[in-house]
Amino acid sequence: MNIITSPIKNVRSSDNDLVTTVLNEADTAYRVQKNNFDRAFRSWKQYFASEGDQWDDESLITLKEEYRNAAQFNVTTPKVNALAGAILADLPDMSWAPVDGQKSIVTESVAETYYTDRDLYNYEDVFLKVFRDGFVHSGDLYICEDSKYGMPRIKFAREMPGFLIWDPYWKTDDDRDVEIVYRVRYLLAPQLVRHYNTKAEEILREMREYKRDKSNYPTRGDDKRRQFDSRVGDEFKIIEKHYLEHIKAVRLMGRREGSLQWIPFPIRKERAYLERFADLNQIDWTTVIETTYEDRIHYYTAVCDSFKNLALVSGAKSPIQVNGLPFFHFTSNRFAGKDMGIVEQIRDVQQTINKRESLVTEIISKANGGSTLVEKDMFQDEKQRQDFQKKKNKPGHVEFVNLQGVKVPFMHYAQNQYPSAVLDQIGRMYNTALPLASMASDALSSITDSGDSGILYERKYQINMIANTLLNRSIRQFIQNVGEAYFYQWQLTYSDQERNILFRDGKTRITLNKREGGLVYNNPMSVPRMRVVTTENTKSQTYQMRWRSIWAEMLNSIDYNAAPAHYLLAMKNFFETIEMKEEDKEQLKVINEMMMMKARLILVKDMTGVQSGIQGDTLVSMQTEAQIEQMMQQLQGMAQPQQQQGVPQQQAEAPIEYPEEGGFNPDLNKMNPQQPEAAAIPRMTPPAMAGMQG
Repeated sequence: MNIITSPIKNVRSSDNDLVTTVLNEADTAYRVQKNNFDRAFRSWKQYFASEGDQWDDESLITLKEEYRNAAQFNVTTPKVNALAGAILADLPDMSWAPVDGQKSIVTESVAETYYTDRDLYNYEDVFLKVFRDGFVHSGDLYICEDSKYGMPRIKFAREMPGFLIWDPYWKTDDDRDVEIVYRVRYLLAPQLVRHYNTKAEEILREMREYKRDKSNYPTRGDDKRRQFDSRVGDEFKIIEKHYLEHIKAVRLMGRREGSLQWIPFPIRKERAYLERFADLNQIDWTTVIETTYEDRIHYYTAVCDSFKNLALVSGAKSPIQVNGLPFFHFTSNRFAGKDMGIVEQIRDVQQTINKRESLVTEIISKANGGSTLVEKDMFQDEKQRQDFQKKKNKPGHVEFVNLQGVKVPFMHYAQNQYPSAVLDQIGRMYNTALPLASMASDALSSITDSGDSGILYERKYQINMIANTLLNRSIRQFIQNVGEAYFYQWQLTYSDQERNILFRDGKTRITLNKREGGLVYNNPMSVPRMRVVTTENTKSQTYQMRWRSIWAEMLNSIDYNAAPAHYLLAMKNFFETIEMKEEDKEQLKVINEMMMMKARLILVKDMTGVQSGIQGDTLVSMQTEAQIEQMMQQLQGMAQPQQQQGVPQQQAEAPIEYPEEGGFNPDLNKMNPQQPEAAAIPRMTPPAMAGMQG
């Protein structure tokens, strides 16, 4: 059985063939999905409405011919923003738990590094904009590494709408099923050199020219980029082809002598090399077994439309390996490979409102008018006619004209009657059709009647969120995919270098990849397969408002004298729903502990009084003092920095060593942390090696 495989590479006769092929593939994928791109562009014009963008061209021409104003009452943007804001306010928190294995302080550190990276790179703002894009039509996110803060960290960033061409064969709702994506970028020559580390003479020449003269700014550059022009000003169009290669083979695994550490062998078929690897890592051959190795490796190729004989990147293995492509897709509705946002659902409502409001404005402006027909021979010249038209409605106006031969000087037609039913129809659009189509009720938009109570408003808000359950499930799936990718990349980004991680409690610390005495402590590469656990965000305003009202109602309903412990517990939880400064939180924590101690003492006193019976208050006093002393000791112990309870430190491991061999690339033979075998390491002594066929 063969226990080695190699990544499949595109074999091209020349760079010209590669460039031509990638450009043709991307162009074909775009043309197949052009309808989806056009619908997205129309939706963005509805959302970002300027200069009458919410009107179609034919209607604008008609209004112009009739000298009418194109009213544009933009209700789309606030509805989409309200929905996106409400979703972000309730965005769940993420944590990670081992699928198969023991929880350790290293597994806990995944969440800690995530929240540090989230604050540094403002993930919440990125997620908000991606969700907003998905409500308009579709939004895309990508994961990358960034060294802005000294050492490599994980960054999530928003991809501009309309510049990712997804695989036309992708029809499911889960973006983890996608195996190919074409990314369109527009970069200046200096950016080309930086991003792709190229030193091709033609690009360096363009860079020198750009530095000499930067005045070639494009007109209507956005339209040209949207049409995928090969060059926009000094920017060059780049096509990145991101694709996956599936690897499935059999590899050997063995346990290090005198330890429980299981080590995967490199995927090589030469027996001599494998024996040398086993000797270097002190692997017990009697424990070696064969395991199935499956993985999806991310490769990419980059070409430029302006340099047909130059491939910027050709089939390179990406530094981002997340067991899938590093792109994530979100839309509010998806069916059979087509996306649809909230904007497309409310387009008819928006256009109806605009047309009816425009009509009402026209009717009101002419409600006191009507038409007047005047005999043209009454006036001697055009100037006199114009003066009469301007002054005819002024009180006391007198005009001297020649009425000889004029039978009827003028005739007046009454004005049009104002149709009051129009207002009812417009109100129906605002009050009924718009909340249903937009999935954002007035409560979700922070609009309520003056007579509504706070509880009624909260109930309306909750009902709206329940009605959007399907949308919330899609968002949770998106968050889970992002969390899975973060863990896969975390094992790569946070490996090799020592990293000091401070937990959010401000007390617990851990050093990843700590090397001491020839051993490696807290190695991210040895962390078992993790799953993402989404929990309700306790910092969200919705969560705090809901529980604040619940605890407030409990405080009003509990009699302190009848149940002092329950009352004090409700008060403690009530204050925990209020955001405050760090120093106030520390003081509140001490006060809460004292309150709970007081509640315990009240209970102890009551119980002791029952037990003591007729023994008097002396025994009660002694027992109470003993309880006070014990609780004070517990309180002092809580103030001391402690190691997390129930979370053991990871066992130290010897680093894995690879034999030196000409042409051997250890990166391709390391155990990739993002593959299933990391979680499938046996927890018992395996049988002896079944065989090692070449």
